[in-house]
Amino acid sequence: MPGLPTGVQATIRRGADHDVLILLNHTEDTHEVTLPADRRDLLDGQRPHVRHVALEPRGVAVLGSVLTSTPSPRRAL
Repeated sequence: MPGLPTGVQATIRRGADHDVLILLNHTEDTHEVTLPADRRDLLDGQRPHVRHVALEPRGVAVLGSVLTSTPSPRRAL
């Protein structure tokens, strides 16, 4: 994912009909991450669709999405 703050890691895990984006903040600072598309916050049922994520120091976000087409081959984020 382009534009991630220094110290924030993004990983995507793909399934047959969905994917999960995991964001990890390895720093002691809070970071705001803007996503390229809405995603489902899988850790907070009160926020079903998010476009912006505030990662607390050492925080994590787990965000799901339903794929609408065949997944593309793996590529670097």
